[in-house]
Amino acid sequence: MSPDSSELPPAYASLESRPHNDSPRVESDSFGQPPAYFNPTNDSVSSTSSSSYRLPSSFAIGSKTIPQLVSIAEVQGHLALLNAFAEFRTKVGGLLGGDASEYISVSSLMPEDKEKRWSWFIGLAVERFERWCKALEPSDADVDEDIFLDKFLPPVDVLMIWHSYLLNPAWYLEDAKRVPSLRNLRRLGVCFANVLPKLSFYLISFSASDSKMRLATWTSRTQTDFDPFESATTLTEREVVCPACLLPVVVQLTKPDGTGYLQSAFSQTCTNPSCNHPITKGSLGIRRMLVDLTRNVGEKATEEFQTYMAGSLFRPGTMYDTTRGDIVKRNILASTKLKRPANCGSEREWQDGIMKKVGWNMKEMRKAMSEELKGIGEKLITRVIGAYSDDRIFSIDLIGATLRQGSFISKMQSFGWTSPRYLTGSNEVVLHHAVARYHAFLDLMVTNPTSMIVPTLDIDLVWHTHQLLARKYRKDCSTLLGKFLDHDDKVEEGRLALSFELTTKLWQDRFGLPYVYCGCPISGETIGQKLTRIVGIQSSMKHRYLEPPAELPEARNGTHPSDHNSVYALHMKKQGDSGRRERTAKYAKGLKKAEKGKDKAEDTGTKIQGQSGDSKWLHSQPFLVPIPMTLKDDASAVASQGCMATVSDVVNGSEGAGGLLCAVGTGICSPGGAACGAAAGCGPRFRPQGGCAVAYA
Repeated sequence: MSPDSSELPPAYASLESRPHNDSPRVESDSFGQPPAYFNPTNDSVSSTSSSSYRLPSSFAIGSKTIPQLVSIAEVQGHLALLNAFAEFRTKVGGLLGGDASEYISVSSLMPEDKEKRWSWFIGLAVERFERWCKALEPSDADVDEDIFLDKFLPPVDVLMIWHSYLLNPAWYLEDAKRVPSLRNLRRLGVCFANVLPKLSFYLISFSASDSKMRLATWTSRTQTDFDPFESATTLTEREVVCPACLLPVVVQLTKPDGTGYLQSAFSQTCTNPSCNHPITKGSLGIRRMLVDLTRNVGEKATEEFQTYMAGSLFRPGTMYDTTRGDIVKRNILASTKLKRPANCGSEREWQDGIMKKVGWNMKEMRKAMSEELKGIGEKLITRVIGAYSDDRIFSIDLIGATLRQGSFISKMQSFGWTSPRYLTGSNEVVLHHAVARYHAFLDLMVTNPTSMIVPTLDIDLVWHTHQLLARKYRKDCSTLLGKFLDHDDKVEEGRLALSFELTTKLWQDRFGLPYVYCGCPISGETIGQKLTRIVGIQSSMKHRYLEPPAELPEARNGTHPSDHNSVYALHMKKQGDSGRRERTAKYAKGLKKAEKGKDKAEDTGTKIQGQSGDSKWLHSQPFLVPIPMTLKDDASAVASQGCMATVSDVVNGSEGAGGLLCAVGTGICSPGGAACGAAAGCGPRFRPQGGCAVAYA
């Protein structure tokens, strides 16, 4: 198909040529065509490549031999997305700074600090994403790929939130099946997965302004401008329902005193003169929880009803366990304070009665739930409670999830892997190697089902790509693993470090090859092991494809540990600090040994991390969360980039993030579960740096 200029499908224009747009355009080559990297490719190495590396035609995972699960074109499409997100963040950082004349004056309430400003834009993006989800129609998914791109692909900021949601696959699947407002998103996700291989070409080839249909569809449905920067000038309010009188109330997203909806101290008095009830995130969350708790009790459980409690439907071996959901709900409703009174009329009366008994307090609600859920466990209560932190339709904190992805995107960018011209020809082999290692990673999980397996950055990239193919990912997990493989993006740093050490040993035992080639010291290695890993001593022919391509030493960069999900548990401060000191000492000692061995490695023709002999280490020490910003007493989280966010709160000015005590499902204190501790999470506070680990839902 060769459309004329008026019919070209949309994407994102150059930041330089279109200052208000949301993603960059990469210059075409001398013939006016986009770079070769951005054309969908098959999975054989380019004919122009001189590489001797070849991706196997099939892979062994456990007892099964399967074809390739994730294509190179899909990984490239994902990298193009990450590039768009990185460029969007760069432009956000440029607002109010440098040559400010290139940018619009977005809002008088926009934070001057770059990191806080980024959090603010993410908060607005979540608001836009929710509006879009609610406005989707069943017929939207009944279109071909070109129509989806030309009409329904959302702006880059909204794509970024959807991307983060998909990378929490257990929550995404449960919400999409449980919440009526999200069912159309699940169906549209199939379209998104189908076009992923095309995104690498599409995102840099066309401007969103080329499609009037795309702009008109977005604007009419969300009542916001397609351009996130233009939208920020007008998107200042949100309508909530007063949890007391159930009448709509318009609230400000941000206020100078920090009490806006997107701020930590959100508070609004109901504008209904006969009510005047204080509205907070907590009270909104309790009402939403009680609506789910009291809805359709006694009715036949089907997907047509929002019958189940958030967080109650996933367990190992079953991806959507409605029987478990029924049991959880029945047990909760058996609590003395939560039972339906014999003389109670409507669901509204029942909810109001519970509100009075628990005093609008989530801690009291937790106590009431614990009365009958002791046999099921505190982790489940934490998971359910944490899913009701506010009135949004999502069960996870998408602001925090998006912030945690930032460090991973920065790593991909620092490697040059998001660059349009980087992975062409022979350089594309880096992705072939990553795909091969991902399949071995899955094999390691199948053969070590009780261990927490921690990926490296290259494996994590392909794993993330697989998760973007939500329906396929679910089916592949069921077929290969017999259970759903969740993506835990919040793991205590010490536990993550220990699990990574175990992963390196299991990998070596399974494949006879090192797991890490990036040049960083691994705890417990001898100098001989270190040199063997860097030099790349020949392995058996069976697993040679897992070694980095010899002609592309930069492929070693991706084998660095992926720690963007590392968090620091403040309620375990003493143990955490002790572990930090020990890991830091080992790392420093390892660096000294590595420097001594560098000359020997370079004598063999292998450069550490693909750098010149006198270069500095490319990577920082893994599993070490940066020193956080100062927290207020009610603050709950600090992201690695210096931004604070938790439970859909965004920092403004110098205020910390507030709300519940910890994000949902944090696997901090014990394997595979939510955190232990206080009323709504893992103790008083935690600091998310943002790495990944395997967790069976």
